Order: sequence, then structure tokens, then C-alpha cells
Amino acid sequence: MDGNSARFSLRPTGQFDDCLWPIKLGKSRTATHFTLEVQCRLSDPSLSQGVEFSSNKHVGTNWYKFSVQCSYNKGVFSVWNTAGRHWSATDIPCKRPARDSWDHLTVQT
Repeated sequence: MDGNSARFSLRPTGQFDDCLWPIKLGKSRTATHFTLEVQCRLSDPSLSQGVEFSSNKHVGTNWYKFSVQCSYNKGVFSVWNTAGRHWSATDIPCKRPARDSWDHLTVQT
């Protein structure tokens, strides 16, 4: 690995499992455009309900969360609605990936 990537091995022990990989990008009160770009590979996607990726921005005590989720059961991407405190479905399709195949996701916020 080159230091710009990580490998996570999740072994479900309960109903849900997850991992968190925080990266601090520095302080900026004026940044308004963010690009989240990931490559993801699941060894057995049949065991997963979906995947979620988030980017967050903190300004003082305010926390701005930009999350996107691919629900394999719904077949569409959802975005996190902070005000409503729930996932809001979009009309953008997503599907369960093939075993051990790489998926590429780019989210602009």
C-alpha cells in the first residue's frame, strides 16, 4: 500500500459492522467544494446491505455532514438529510457489485 489507501477486513459479530477512516485535511472556513473519490472492493457483497461514504466539515461548533449510501435492497443511492434526520432516496441507481470487483464512486458536494 502507498499510504493513500487502506485495507479493512470486517468480520461481522452482530447485526451491523462498519469501519471509520478519518483523514484531517486542515482548517478552512472558506472551503465550499469537496470531492470524495473512493475505490471499493467487497470480497462477498452478498453479506452486505449496502455501503456508505461520508465527508464532514467542522466550522466552530457546527458540523456539516455529507453522506451518500448505496442500499442494495432499494437499488438507489440515498443522501443523509440532516434536518430530517433520515436517509432521502434519490433516483440514481446503484446495484450490488460483483464479488471481488472494484467499484469507483465520486461524490461532489
